Amino acid sequence: MAKKTNSEYIEDLQNNSDVVILNNPIATPTFIRQLSKSKKAEINEVYTPKLFYEIASRLKPSDLENLSRNTNIVLTLEIKDFLKSIQTTNTSGYSYLIDSIKMLQTTLVEWIEGRETIIVPIISQSVHKHDSGKIDLYISHDLAKQILQVKETENFSFFKKNVFALQTTRSIKLFPFFSSWKNYGRPIDVDLKSFKEKLGFNKAVYSRFSSLKKHVIDPAVHEINEKTDLFVKYELLGNNLDSKKPRVTGIRFWVWEKKNLKALEEKKAKQGRGEAIVDVDKYIEQVTADYKTRLRKHADEFYDRLLGNAANKIHYGELVAKFQGTALVNQFNMITDVEWMMKEFLRMFPYHAESLRSLSAIRSHIEVTEQESKQRGFLLYFELDEEFGLKVSKA
Repeated sequence: MAKKTNSEYIEDLQNNSDVVILNNPIATPTFIRQLSKSKKAEINEVYTPKLFYEIASRLKPSDLENLSRNTNIVLTLEIKDFLKSIQTTNTSGYSYLIDSIKMLQTTLVEWIEGRETIIVPIISQSVHKHDSGKIDLYISHDLAKQILQVKETENFSFFKKNVFALQTTRSIKLFPFFSSWKNYGRPIDVDLKSFKEKLGFNKAVYSRFSSLKKHVIDPAVHEINEKTDLFVKYELLGNNLDSKKPRVTGIRFWVWEKKNLKALEEKKAKQGRGEAIVDVDKYIEQVTADYKTRLRKHADEFYDRLLGNAANKIHYGELVAKFQGTALVNQFNMITDVEWMMKEFLRMFPYHAESLRSLSAIRSHIEVTEQESKQRGFLLYFELDEEFGLKVSKA
């Protein structure tokens, strides 16, 4: 069976009502902050985002077929089923849902498309059929098209049941942020000021990091780890972190899908038992996998060294400037793929001290692996290609 293209994979997710898939720009917390202006925070920051994700998950590419621009897509919401799916235990759930619908009817989304500036409400109209237990939500053609235009290289997705299981505003804000990082396989370093501004935590009550940690980060990470398919941990970045008055300047997050974390732990346990591999093909498979892991480790170390040296930041800035606006540079002006960054840096600055240092470390690892293969009685050829991939062939 032929491997699916990115566009086919995206369309499969869009046709699955259990999944939310969006472009990263839509995933930023701007939408959530717009919903935070009312005094009813419980409605705006818990119920309303869940309603938006329900709408996004149910829009399908086929909905736009033969649909003129001035018409709407109608989604019927079964009230009882929806309240059950978002796990509400509040007796006012029904009235909160109605208020959330009204909120989305007054929340405007604006974007530029070609020579047009388009402004539409998230819900253009709602019709509540009394005694039916149903509400029809009308979504404009333009908004549906905007949500469904998911880029192949800059998107994120999650099962909506995960965000529906969360019951606090801080967790609902942070879950999409963590979901957008779950497949990068490396730590995410976030500047504290940007983190607070992007996620709407730049308030006086969170001016001290200890307050942000106690009331936002720790409880949100705990709830997300307990109720969703993600596992998150973090450490602080800054100066004098072990003192009574640490100066926190950033946060380093690790985000894994639990199923991948379990597979990684099982692999480590197996390696720890020292199981011998006598089949040459299995050995090549293991060597190649180990090299990829080692390359990722080199890239993480390379990334830390590059940003830890003020002089090196100039070259890092050149990379950011060159690829600004692509999926490789996120909203924090940080490169999203550290392994790609190392490879690109080595190509752009081959004689830079950090380039030479990393190339030496990579080649040393290959030489050690080659010697080990000979000790096992395998006669293999090891070759590093232009993309720094390891090619292993039998003699």
